[in-house]
Amino acid sequence: MITNVSVIMPQLLGDCIMAIPLINQLTIYHNTSIVCNEYTFSIFSHIFDKVKVFNFSSKLGNQTVIIDLLGDSKSVNFINLTNAKISIGFPDACYDYTFMLPLPCIYKDNQASEIYLASLIFLKIPKPLNLNFGFSKNWLYNNQDLVLIAPGAGNLERCFSISSFIELAKKISATKKVSFILGPSEQHLAKFFNNQNDILISNTIESTLSNISKARMLIASEGGFMHLAAAYGIPLIGLFKIASPKNWFPYSNQNQVAIGNGQNNYDNLKRKVDFPLEEIIAKTSEIYENIGI
Repeated sequence: MITNVSVIMPQLLGDCIMAIPLINQLTIYHNTSIVCNEYTFSIFSHIFDKVKVFNFSSKLGNQTVIIDLLGDSKSVNFINLTNAKISIGFPDACYDYTFMLPLPCIYKDNQASEIYLASLIFLKIPKPLNLNFGFSKNWLYNNQDLVLIAPGAGNLERCFSISSFIELAKKISATKKVSFILGPSEQHLAKFFNNQNDILISNTIESTLSNISKARMLIASEGGFMHLAAAYGIPLIGLFKIASPKNWFPYSNQNQVAIGNGQNNYDNLKRKVDFPLEEIIAKTSEIYENIGI
Protein backbone atom coordinates (compact mmCIF):
# COMPACT_ATOMS: atom_id res chain seq x y z
CA MET A 1 0.00 0.00 0.00
CA ILE A 2 1.33 3.44 -0.97
CA THR A 3 1.41 5.89 1.93
CA ASN A 4 4.17 8.38 1.10
CA VAL A 5 5.45 9.57 -2.26
CA SER A 6 8.51 11.78 -2.61
CA VAL A 7 9.58 13.40 -5.87
CA ILE A 8 13.22 14.36 -6.35
CA MET A 9 13.00 17.42 -8.55
CA PRO A 10 15.18 18.15 -11.61
CA GLN A 11 18.14 20.49 -11.43
CA LEU A 12 16.87 23.48 -13.41
CA LEU A 13 13.86 25.71 -12.74
CA GLY A 14 12.16 25.23 -16.11
CA ASP A 15 12.31 21.45 -15.75
CA CYS A 16 10.96 21.73 -12.20
CA ILE A 17 7.98 23.74 -13.40
CA MET A 18 7.27 20.98 -15.94
CA ALA A 19 6.99 18.57 -12.99
CA ILE A 20 4.26 20.57 -11.22
CA PRO A 21 1.33 18.80 -12.97
CA LEU A 22 2.77 15.53 -11.64
CA ILE A 23 3.02 16.97 -8.12
CA ASN A 24 -0.50 18.38 -8.23
CA GLN A 25 -1.92 15.06 -9.43
CA LEU A 26 -0.04 13.00 -6.84
CA THR A 27 -1.31 15.16 -3.98
CA ILE A 28 -4.89 14.20 -4.86
CA TYR A 29 -4.19 10.54 -4.13
CA HIS A 30 -1.21 10.32 -1.75
CA ASN A 31 0.80 12.15 0.90
CA THR A 32 3.36 13.85 -1.33
CA SER A 33 6.61 15.68 -0.66
CA ILE A 34 9.36 17.01 -2.90
CA VAL A 35 13.14 17.03 -2.55
CA CYS A 36 15.15 19.81 -4.21
CA ASN A 37 18.67 21.03 -4.62
CA GLU A 38 19.57 24.25 -2.79
CA TYR A 39 18.58 26.51 -5.69
CA THR A 40 15.13 25.07 -6.32
CA PHE A 41 14.52 24.45 -2.60
CA SER A 42 14.49 28.21 -2.02
CA ILE A 43 11.80 28.50 -4.68
CA PHE A 44 9.45 25.67 -3.83
CA SER A 45 9.59 26.23 -0.08
CA HIS A 46 7.95 29.61 -0.75
CA ILE A 47 5.28 28.66 -3.24
CA PHE A 48 3.76 25.41 -2.00
CA ASP A 49 1.46 25.26 1.02
CA LYS A 50 0.16 21.69 0.85
CA VAL A 51 3.38 19.94 -0.19
CA LYS A 52 6.31 19.52 2.18
CA VAL A 53 9.61 20.58 0.67
CA PHE A 54 12.97 19.10 1.66
CA ASN A 55 16.56 19.49 0.54
CA PHE A 56 19.15 16.73 0.28
CA SER A 57 20.46 17.35 3.79
CA SER A 58 17.03 16.61 5.28
CA LYS A 59 16.24 13.35 7.06
CA LEU A 60 13.08 12.28 5.32
CA GLY A 61 12.66 8.83 6.86
CA ASN A 62 11.26 5.78 5.12
CA GLN A 63 9.27 6.35 1.95
CA THR A 64 6.99 4.01 0.04
CA VAL A 65 7.71 5.58 -3.37
CA ILE A 66 10.56 7.76 -4.63
CA ILE A 67 10.25 9.34 -8.08
CA ASP A 68 13.73 10.45 -9.13
CA LEU A 69 13.57 13.18 -11.79
CA LEU A 70 17.17 14.25 -11.18
CA GLY A 71 19.11 11.04 -11.64
CA ASP A 72 22.55 11.93 -10.31
CA SER A 73 24.71 10.52 -7.53
CA LYS A 74 23.12 12.78 -4.95
CA SER A 75 19.60 11.60 -5.73
CA VAL A 76 20.68 7.94 -5.82
CA ASN A 77 22.30 8.27 -2.39
CA PHE A 78 19.13 9.90 -1.10
CA ILE A 79 17.03 6.98 -2.35
CA ASN A 80 19.26 4.50 -0.56
CA LEU A 81 18.88 6.40 2.72
CA THR A 82 15.07 6.40 2.56
CA ASN A 83 14.65 2.62 2.08
CA ALA A 84 12.05 3.26 -0.61
CA LYS A 85 10.04 0.18 -1.53
CA ILE A 86 9.36 1.50 -5.04
CA SER A 87 11.64 3.70 -7.10
CA ILE A 88 10.93 5.38 -10.44
CA GLY A 89 13.51 7.06 -12.62
CA PHE A 90 15.29 7.27 -15.97
CA PRO A 91 17.41 4.41 -17.34
CA ASP A 92 20.49 6.63 -17.80
CA ALA A 93 20.80 7.38 -14.06
CA CYS A 94 22.89 4.28 -13.19
CA TYR A 95 20.36 2.98 -10.71
CA ASP A 96 18.14 -0.09 -10.85
CA TYR A 97 14.74 1.56 -10.47
CA THR A 98 11.58 -0.48 -9.98
CA PHE A 99 10.05 1.30 -12.97
CA MET A 100 12.01 2.99 -15.74
CA LEU A 101 10.63 6.15 -17.32
CA PRO A 102 10.95 6.62 -21.09
CA LEU A 103 13.80 8.96 -22.00
CA PRO A 104 12.88 12.57 -22.87
CA CYS A 105 13.84 12.10 -26.54
CA ILE A 106 10.70 9.97 -26.95
CA TYR A 107 8.57 13.01 -26.08
CA LYS A 108 9.97 15.40 -28.70
CA ASP A 109 6.47 15.89 -30.13
CA ASN A 110 4.76 16.29 -26.75
CA GLN A 111 4.68 18.82 -23.94
CA ALA A 112 7.71 18.34 -21.70
CA SER A 113 5.48 17.69 -18.68
CA GLU A 114 4.50 14.35 -20.27
CA ILE A 115 8.00 13.09 -19.49
CA TYR A 116 7.27 13.17 -15.77
CA LEU A 117 3.58 12.28 -15.92
CA ALA A 118 4.63 8.84 -17.17
CA SER A 119 5.32 8.09 -13.50
CA LEU A 120 1.58 7.84 -12.94
CA ILE A 121 1.28 4.76 -15.17
CA PHE A 122 3.12 2.50 -12.75
CA LEU A 123 1.32 3.95 -9.72
CA LYS A 124 -2.06 3.37 -11.42
CA ILE A 125 -3.01 7.01 -10.98
CA PRO A 126 -5.04 8.58 -13.81
CA LYS A 127 -3.37 11.33 -15.79
CA PRO A 128 -4.93 14.78 -15.28
CA LEU A 129 -7.46 15.74 -17.91
CA ASN A 130 -6.14 19.31 -17.79
CA LEU A 131 -2.56 20.15 -16.88
CA ASN A 132 -2.33 22.24 -13.71
CA PHE A 133 0.91 24.21 -13.47
CA GLY A 134 -0.39 26.41 -10.64
CA PHE A 135 1.31 26.95 -7.32
CA SER A 136 -0.46 27.10 -3.97
CA LYS A 137 0.19 30.84 -4.07
CA ASN A 138 -0.74 32.82 -7.17
CA TRP A 139 -0.44 36.31 -8.61
CA LEU A 140 -3.43 38.56 -8.05
CA TYR A 141 -4.49 41.41 -10.30
CA ASN A 142 -4.61 44.63 -8.30
CA ASN A 143 -4.62 47.31 -10.99
CA GLN A 144 -0.92 46.88 -11.74
CA ASP A 145 0.22 48.94 -14.72
CA LEU A 146 3.83 47.77 -15.19
CA VAL A 147 5.05 45.83 -18.24
CA LEU A 148 8.09 43.90 -17.06
CA ILE A 149 10.72 42.65 -19.54
CA ALA A 150 13.10 39.78 -18.74
CA PRO A 151 15.70 39.69 -21.54
CA GLY A 152 17.92 37.01 -20.00
CA ALA A 153 17.35 33.27 -19.88
CA GLY A 154 20.41 31.85 -18.14
CA ASN A 155 21.71 30.73 -21.55
CA LEU A 156 22.99 33.30 -24.03
CA GLU A 157 21.95 31.23 -27.03
CA ARG A 158 18.30 31.45 -25.99
CA CYS A 159 18.29 35.24 -25.82
CA PHE A 160 17.72 37.86 -28.45
CA SER A 161 20.05 40.88 -28.58
CA ILE A 162 19.91 43.52 -25.86
CA SER A 163 19.43 46.17 -28.55
CA SER A 164 16.21 44.41 -29.61
CA PHE A 165 14.84 44.54 -26.08
CA ILE A 166 15.85 48.18 -25.71
CA GLU A 167 13.96 49.01 -28.91
CA LEU A 168 10.96 47.05 -27.63
CA ALA A 169 10.98 48.96 -24.35
CA LYS A 170 11.24 52.26 -26.23
CA LYS A 171 8.18 51.42 -28.34
CA ILE A 172 6.05 50.19 -25.45
CA SER A 173 7.11 53.05 -23.14
CA ALA A 174 5.27 55.49 -25.38
CA THR A 175 1.99 54.34 -23.83
CA LYS A 176 2.88 52.08 -20.87
CA LYS A 177 5.21 51.93 -17.89
CA VAL A 178 8.11 49.55 -18.62
CA SER A 179 10.87 48.08 -16.45
CA PHE A 180 13.52 45.41 -16.94
CA ILE A 181 14.17 42.53 -14.55
CA LEU A 182 17.57 40.80 -14.28
CA GLY A 183 18.50 37.64 -12.41
CA PRO A 184 21.81 36.85 -10.66
CA SER A 185 23.59 35.71 -13.86
CA GLU A 186 22.32 38.65 -15.93
CA GLN A 187 23.08 41.71 -13.83
CA HIS A 188 26.08 42.63 -15.98
CA LEU A 189 23.55 43.52 -18.69
CA ALA A 190 22.39 46.55 -16.70
CA LYS A 191 25.18 48.70 -18.17
CA PHE A 192 23.62 48.41 -21.64
CA PHE A 193 20.30 49.97 -20.66
CA ASN A 194 19.63 53.68 -20.67
CA ASN A 195 18.08 55.50 -17.74
CA GLN A 196 14.61 55.71 -19.26
CA ASN A 197 13.46 52.44 -17.65
CA ASP A 198 13.88 51.10 -14.13
CA ILE A 199 15.92 47.93 -13.65
CA LEU A 200 14.72 45.47 -11.02
CA ILE A 201 17.34 43.12 -9.61
CA SER A 202 16.30 39.68 -8.38
CA ASN A 203 18.87 37.75 -6.35
CA THR A 204 16.46 35.59 -4.35
CA ILE A 205 13.12 33.89 -4.88
CA GLU A 206 11.57 36.39 -2.47
CA SER A 207 12.78 39.32 -4.55
CA THR A 208 11.75 37.62 -7.79
CA LEU A 209 8.19 36.93 -6.66
CA SER A 210 7.95 40.42 -5.19
CA ASN A 211 9.15 42.03 -8.41
CA ILE A 212 7.01 40.05 -10.83
CA SER A 213 3.97 40.55 -8.59
CA LYS A 214 4.24 44.27 -9.32
CA ALA A 215 3.76 43.64 -13.02
CA ARG A 216 0.58 43.66 -15.04
CA MET A 217 2.34 41.35 -17.50
CA LEU A 218 5.77 39.94 -18.29
CA ILE A 219 7.66 39.66 -21.57
CA ALA A 220 10.36 37.03 -21.09
CA SER A 221 12.91 34.97 -22.98
CA GLU A 222 12.51 31.20 -22.78
CA GLY A 223 13.96 30.63 -19.32
CA GLY A 224 13.41 30.66 -15.58
CA PHE A 225 11.54 33.98 -15.34
CA MET A 226 9.13 32.83 -18.05
CA HIS A 227 8.37 29.47 -16.40
CA LEU A 228 8.08 30.91 -12.90
CA ALA A 229 5.77 33.72 -14.00
CA ALA A 230 3.59 31.34 -16.00
CA ALA A 231 3.11 28.93 -13.09
CA TYR A 232 2.55 31.88 -10.75
CA GLY A 233 -0.33 32.97 -13.02
CA ILE A 234 1.10 36.23 -14.36
CA PRO A 235 -0.01 37.31 -17.87
CA LEU A 236 2.90 36.55 -20.12
CA ILE A 237 4.53 36.61 -23.53
CA GLY A 238 7.21 33.91 -23.79
CA LEU A 239 9.80 34.57 -26.51
CA PHE A 240 11.19 31.43 -28.13
CA LYS A 241 14.41 31.52 -30.13
CA ILE A 242 15.73 27.97 -29.74
CA ALA A 243 13.39 25.61 -27.89
CA SER A 244 9.98 24.60 -29.17
CA PRO A 245 6.91 26.28 -27.63
CA LYS A 246 5.07 23.03 -28.30
CA ASN A 247 7.40 21.31 -25.82
CA TRP A 248 8.07 24.09 -23.31
CA PHE A 249 5.07 26.43 -23.24
CA PRO A 250 2.02 24.38 -22.16
CA TYR A 251 0.44 27.24 -20.20
CA SER A 252 -1.38 28.80 -23.15
CA ASN A 253 -4.50 30.83 -22.49
CA GLN A 254 -5.62 34.20 -23.78
CA ASN A 255 -3.23 36.03 -21.44
CA GLN A 256 -0.26 33.63 -21.60
CA VAL A 257 1.10 33.14 -25.10
CA ALA A 258 4.29 32.08 -26.85
CA ILE A 259 5.87 33.91 -29.77
CA GLY A 260 8.58 32.31 -31.90
CA ASN A 261 9.24 29.21 -33.95
CA GLY A 262 11.76 27.29 -31.88
CA GLN A 263 12.85 23.77 -32.76
CA ASN A 264 12.32 20.39 -31.10
CA ASN A 265 15.98 20.28 -30.15
CA TYR A 266 19.14 22.35 -29.93
CA ASP A 267 20.94 21.07 -33.04
CA ASN A 268 21.44 24.49 -34.59
CA LEU A 269 22.10 27.01 -31.83
CA LYS A 270 23.78 29.47 -34.17
CA ARG A 271 20.95 29.95 -36.63
CA LYS A 272 19.75 33.52 -37.14
CA VAL A 273 16.30 34.29 -35.77
CA ASP A 274 14.77 37.74 -36.23
CA PHE A 275 13.28 39.51 -33.21
CA PRO A 276 9.51 39.72 -33.87
CA LEU A 277 9.20 43.31 -32.64
CA GLU A 278 5.86 44.31 -34.17
CA GLU A 279 4.20 41.00 -33.21
CA ILE A 280 5.32 41.43 -29.61
CA ILE A 281 4.07 45.02 -29.47
CA ALA A 282 0.67 44.06 -30.87
CA LYS A 283 0.26 41.09 -28.51
CA THR A 284 1.42 43.22 -25.54
CA SER A 285 -1.36 45.74 -26.18
CA GLU A 286 -3.93 42.96 -26.54
CA ILE A 287 -2.98 41.19 -23.32
CA TYR A 288 -2.56 44.45 -21.38
CA GLU A 289 -6.10 45.48 -22.24
CA ASN A 290 -7.56 42.02 -21.56
CA ILE A 291 -6.37 41.94 -17.97
CA GLY A 292 -9.00 42.93 -15.45
CA ILE A 293 -11.88 42.51 -17.87
